[in-house]
Amino acid sequence: MTKLRAPATVDAALARIAGQLPGGYADMAEITGRAVRTVRNWGDPDTPEHIPFDAQLALDLAFQAAGGVGCPIYEAYTIQLELAGADRFAQRH
Repeated sequence: MTKLRAPATVDAALARIAGQLPGGYADMAEITGRAVRTVRNWGDPDTPEHIPFDAQLALDLAFQAAGGVGCPIYEAYTIQLELAGADRFAQRH
């Protein structure tokens, strides 16, 4: 069963990268030197695992190398940071 992924999350970004790479999650596991299950867990909001920074960089670059436009993980982080900042500093506006 496919899980819904909230937009602008690392979960959605990882699914986007998997869709761009020919081997999907298997390619992502090879690129990061982790098991396929570990990579899948990074994108599962129901697991406690989080993607390490070195893997974030490697996967955003692999996405671009495979012809993808942009940096899905970086973009998700940027949006989350902007939203958190807007919420935290709302009194300044």
